[in-house]
Amino acid sequence: MLSQFDRLTKILARSLELDNDKLVASFRLAGVNDIPEISALRCRVFSSLVKEDDERYLRWRYFHRPGFSSTIWVFELSHQIIAALGTEPVELWHDGDIEPALRNMDAIVDPEYNRRGLGAWMTLALQNQNNCVLVTGGNENSTSMLNKLFTALPVRKSFKIILHSKFYLGQKFHYPFVRRLISPFFDFAFKSYLNIKWVSKALPKNLLLVLFNDIGELPELIVDPVGCLAEVKVVRSKAYLKWRYVDKPGSQFWAVGALDEGKLLAYVIYNIENGRGLESMCEGKIVDWYINSKTNATQILASLFIAATKDMKKRGADEVLLVLNDNISEQAAISAGFVFRNLQSDFFVYHSKLSDSSHIFSPDAWYQSFGDSDSI
Repeated sequence: MLSQFDRLTKILARSLELDNDKLVASFRLAGVNDIPEISALRCRVFSSLVKEDDERYLRWRYFHRPGFSSTIWVFELSHQIIAALGTEPVELWHDGDIEPALRNMDAIVDPEYNRRGLGAWMTLALQNQNNCVLVTGGNENSTSMLNKLFTALPVRKSFKIILHSKFYLGQKFHYPFVRRLISPFFDFAFKSYLNIKWVSKALPKNLLLVLFNDIGELPELIVDPVGCLAEVKVVRSKAYLKWRYVDKPGSQFWAVGALDEGKLLAYVIYNIENGRGLESMCEGKIVDWYINSKTNATQILASLFIAATKDMKKRGADEVLLVLNDNISEQAAISAGFVFRNLQSDFFVYHSKLSDSSHIFSPDAWYQSFGDSDSI
């Protein structure tokens, strides 16, 4: 009996007028010389959403990952790249062990070749090569396909702290004079609420809170995989954090850490995305965090969330966003004054060997952050 991949291979090969072997050979890892053509494809698919420095971004994301010459796959037809699928190789801790996994990023297909199953075929091809594949997020075009090829775990929750009310009120009141009139009262209410939440929050006396303008200066966090933030997570080494947040072009990230006798016990990484124009919102995001202590975990993490929020407020943030799914992070966020907004986009998991009883298929077992998607 043919597998799903083999069946789709026959259908797609017939559609593209290729034999099966030629179809499989057309899907390859990209080289640096392919970057301009990949960027041009992204422009055809995403139009104005692609930034001017897209080629620089592609070099960082898919060609500067330590230990890998390339992590983006392309499909080539008649010497032209008509589709691409970016990946991020990660180490995944679950069920008492660490194993390699692949995180799929953007799957893009030239509009001329849409609706032929090429995106699904590329996804199945990578599932054929890897035991474990993850996807964070989706859109109207991809969610239906992902639900068929993966186990969906809609687990991520979005939280927010409002620091200045004018943009929040702009969504409620369309008349500027009304916003100007009532915004001081809302600002006072938000500030009072946060002061009440923050007044009793402090690190345990034996810990030292340190702000890092350069994440590269963070001490190595010796992560106990069992840890306290959920049972399934992507392992975050210092080398990974440097690539993810220091080397990324066009962005600046900061960190706040809790140190115990010079050793890093917990950290929070955050950044600010400045809106364009005088009336644009300045949005802060807590993008990643970890704690290596089960003692006072919620208190320590809440203190770091507060410290990061205060620093972003000084840097001009109008609001701070946080996406999470594990219980300890959620308790810490609420304790720090964050308010639940909504459920975020779905998360999808594939594993070729594990049964449904594995923790990897349990929504409550995962730790995730903004950093587990390609939105940061």
